[in-house]
Amino acid sequence: MKFITTLILATAITASAEVKVTVGDISDKRTTGKFFSGMDIELKLSGPELAECKGLRVTVKDAKDDAGKAIKVQENRFNEGGFESPQKAFGGFNSGDKKDELQSKVELENPARTAKSITLEGTVELIIPSKDPAAVVTVDVAKEAGKPLANEALKAAGVNLTFQAVKDGQGQYTITDPKKRVAFVEYCSADGKPLETSGGMSSGFNGKKDVTVNLNKAGAGTVAKVFLVTDKSILSVPVKLSGVTLP
Repeated sequence: MKFITTLILATAITASAEVKVTVGDISDKRTTGKFFSGMDIELKLSGPELAECKGLRVTVKDAKDDAGKAIKVQENRFNEGGFESPQKAFGGFNSGDKKDELQSKVELENPARTAKSITLEGTVELIIPSKDPAAVVTVDVAKEAGKPLANEALKAAGVNLTFQAVKDGQGQYTITDPKKRVAFVEYCSADGKPLETSGGMSSGFNGKKDVTVNLNKAGAGTVAKVFLVTDKSILSVPVKLSGVTLP
């Protein structure tokens, strides 16, 4: 087994000069076994648009090693096909809690043992709510607690969402989203500013998911913002990473 983490500085060629994509850490676990195999590639995104991003999705269209052999995306990935909540970039130089820097991860199957580099092509999709006001559903949590939300936008998207009242610094909701139309749920103060969080947990079965979020300083009038995936809210960034050196 080969397990090495390294920092690669490969820059993506994108259609948007405002969004840059580079490769960060690569976890390369080339093994013939079925367990703990594969290769994880960290993508670092930067650009002013990311300050407003409320969800992202990476789609790999093509991945090949330096001999031209195709590398498949790993199957059975968590949240496969859906948008993930934004994750702040960390590690490396020029890092920090910056609003215009995010990170994501691409999970691939093992490359050939002799492979020294790969080429990766795909698309990064960003949810930018300001591009479509209809993509944001604001909920008065205390008022709507304990009952499915009666909202036409959610109904049209096939989403069933029920919030519980905030108690002991915890926000809780149950969601059914078969079409993966909810990119992110964010708790905010009464004036609409996002609340700081300290982790949480989720569990799901048969398409239904229960989510708990630990909120810092949640007060009266807490609202939740539900960010939907709409055609207008998506910023699509084509990505091509060539000659990415493998560890």
